[in-house]
Amino acid sequence: MSKRGRLRKLYTDDGSSDLITELPRHIIDVIMEHLPLYYAARMSVLSRKWFDIWRSIPKLAFDANFFKEVFKRRVINTHQFFHIVSKILFHHSGHLLSFHLDIPHLTSKPDVSQWICYLSRNGISDICIQNQHLVPPLNLSLDLYSCGNLEKLKLQSCMINPPDHYEDFRKMTCLELDTIVLSSKAFKSLIQGCPLLQELRLTNFIGLEQVTIDAPSLSRLIVDGTFKSLNVSNAEKLVSVTIGLRKSVDVSLKASLGVLLQALASSSKLQKLVFRGHFVKAIYKMFLPPPTFEKLQNLELSFIHLNEVDEFTSIISIIRSCPAIEMLNISVTTTSKQETSHALDYDPCILLECLRYANVEICKGSNMELKLIEFVLKCSPILKKLSITTSASSRSTFTPEVMHQLVCFRRASQNVEVSCPKPVVSVYPICSHFYDSDFICDDSVSDY
Repeated sequence: MSKRGRLRKLYTDDGSSDLITELPRHIIDVIMEHLPLYYAARMSVLSRKWFDIWRSIPKLAFDANFFKEVFKRRVINTHQFFHIVSKILFHHSGHLLSFHLDIPHLTSKPDVSQWICYLSRNGISDICIQNQHLVPPLNLSLDLYSCGNLEKLKLQSCMINPPDHYEDFRKMTCLELDTIVLSSKAFKSLIQGCPLLQELRLTNFIGLEQVTIDAPSLSRLIVDGTFKSLNVSNAEKLVSVTIGLRKSVDVSLKASLGVLLQALASSSKLQKLVFRGHFVKAIYKMFLPPPTFEKLQNLELSFIHLNEVDEFTSIISIIRSCPAIEMLNISVTTTSKQETSHALDYDPCILLECLRYANVEICKGSNMELKLIEFVLKCSPILKKLSITTSASSRSTFTPEVMHQLVCFRRASQNVEVSCPKPVVSVYPICSHFYDSDFICDDSVSDY
């Protein structure tokens, strides 16, 4: 068909209007909502109808791709940044439900108080402000606490300080705070104002030493930072829990932490438990043995430091306390340059009778890392697959010597498939065993 013929197809038979303009409103709404903000703005020039719909789309996402398209590779001037966002936001004429802002590299610190004030008057239900590039954190205006219809709030690298008296977030179900500066009192007040909260993600926080969480509807919890105490009420409803300790500090209030662990251990709803960083060692020091998680099926131990014997023992202790796990993920980091001179051992009577899938990410192929792999293979009689991976920065350390030891490990399960990266150089004569049907070497091992 010729170009002229294709153009005719855009118009109705009587030539009164084009087909794009005559699309039903609900179809145009769907198209606009699924387009990135930059391209939705460009589509608005098609007709007056499309322009009016563009001004009333319920979601505005000023993400990294938006600013990349607008500014290309130029340095983003703070004044230009403020002008563009303000022009789109303040000319919005419909019911705005969602506002997402990724603050790019700027020449100076922006003032977002006008935007938050505007959002607080428009019944906003979803706010996301990500501030990856600004130091110090971004100050947020008190108008944020007037957004009574908020259901989801995500803040990164911001400073928040709730006033003594404010309208509670009575509809809030999801709260994510990353690299946030706030006091223990401010955090406790914030959580108390969210009675329907179901998901809480609190990571890399600053100034918060006593973490107190009282949310009766909470089902998913992530606390990953540096703290001295952790007190969670109503832990019986939790389905997924992640607790990480980024620095080796003395965790106080053993009693409150013990209550939390015991509540999680006895829960029939808990499906996934994740311990990160130094928290595994902290549990080992405070509770020996730790409480038994009789019903837990999915356990993850990530970013675990493995430099000393008691760190190895703490990992074994936590795994042993979860006899019903079917899936196990472990990632360790080893910074010590010297191998331990102490004997590494574990109780050979330990049986992980339900474990079917395991993934172990090692760092440098140290004796403790290999002993951990040996433990998983030797104590798991129905294990189907063990994936051994190495961190990207240490993939070259997967040597023939490490491969040789892996092949020699005794396996409780005769049907287990062990997959790992290929060795960096050609290996010993025993290398023919590396390619048995149950031992697969691959350049990239995907998660099960």
